[in-house]
Amino acid sequence: MNKTERKIIKNTLQVYLEEILSKKNGKKLVILGCKRVSIFIYCGILALGSDVEFFVDPEMDEAETANRTFMGKPVFSMHRLLYENPSDLAVIHSVHYRNHLSRKLEDFGFKENENFFNLHGYQSVKNFNVFDPISGFSRAEDIGGFHIHGNDEDHALRIVTIGGATTDYDYSKLRSWPDFLHEILEENGISNVIFNGGMNGFTSCDERNLVFRDVPCLKPDMVIALSGECDIGYIMVDQAHPWYSKGSTRKLGDILRTHKPYDMKLWFDDVENNTEIKSVKSDSRNWIDNQRMMHASLKSYGIPYYGFLQPIIFEGNYEMSDFEKRCMDIFLTEGNKEISSIGLIFDEGKRFYREVREFLPECDYIQDLSGVFDHVSGVYSDGVHYDEEGNRIIAQAIYDRLFKAVDGKVEEI
Repeated sequence: MNKTERKIIKNTLQVYLEEILSKKNGKKLVILGCKRVSIFIYCGILALGSDVEFFVDPEMDEAETANRTFMGKPVFSMHRLLYENPSDLAVIHSVHYRNHLSRKLEDFGFKENENFFNLHGYQSVKNFNVFDPISGFSRAEDIGGFHIHGNDEDHALRIVTIGGATTDYDYSKLRSWPDFLHEILEENGISNVIFNGGMNGFTSCDERNLVFRDVPCLKPDMVIALSGECDIGYIMVDQAHPWYSKGSTRKLGDILRTHKPYDMKLWFDDVENNTEIKSVKSDSRNWIDNQRMMHASLKSYGIPYYGFLQPIIFEGNYEMSDFEKRCMDIFLTEGNKEISSIGLIFDEGKRFYREVREFLPECDYIQDLSGVFDHVSGVYSDGVHYDEEGNRIIAQAIYDRLFKAVDGKVEEI
């Protein structure tokens, strides 16, 4: 497909920000939050030709924010908003998943969708409310960490999906690819139920442990995984103990340190004799090994496993939309000055994907999906996560690669 045939869409962030800018009516833009998501929202505002007056850090008091800047703009505490006239501001609440902050804004006289905006759940996710000794965090869902798409009826094809934020049914309040896959199967006469175990922040370590512990109990006909990005550069995997994600060791460590005997050293302490322990295994090899273990474990139960290397903005022949390109240019230069891991995932990503592809001939049950967006522009909400159109494209690609309908029954290709 040539450039003129490429489908160009507005991603969700562009749509949401254009909506806010259309309602701004001369008000000063302010961003509540100094997080990674706050940076990308700011990049989107700059990409649309606007700017913000200042940032508000809800985690700091007035003394801590004195003379502080973020993305080159002044930073103030929440109390600064008490001295502002709400009718003069348009506050973009970038950490809107913290509900108490919305209530505080309302207490300060701000009204939602008038002078503060929550971006419709952009990059938010359902709260983690379950401590899991294996993954460190989970949620109370339809059934123990799994959200169910469809009805668990007799003769329905039973599918388990696993992955991180790009599989999570609640991420950014958009329909997930497992939800679209359920719909596509139904439209093709294939009765199915999907147990979606995707969880924001999950690495291949968490997915592997989920497969070992929980998946066989669901008695699925197949398991489908979409992952890769969370393993790049050991950003979210504990390199000292690569069997685990940082989320599990950090949360478990916080709990154990509170209750452990004073003189007992924890097994996952990373520093001993001032020397940091690091795995000699590469991040790409670690990802592949987790795929192999999931495949081998499920094969012993007679359950097929299919792994998909997920798309990311710098892979394949993907051509960014003008908005995406402007956002990414600012994100990887100015944003990286604030949070160094922003650049790391893009600097290390091409190497990770290249190395993973070298391992793929070992694993015929893993397919490379990184080029699935080569015919479209505008589907990335921040370079690693997709909007609803992207999720639909992924679901269709997985269906096309794994299924064919024959008289209302499914056969694997």
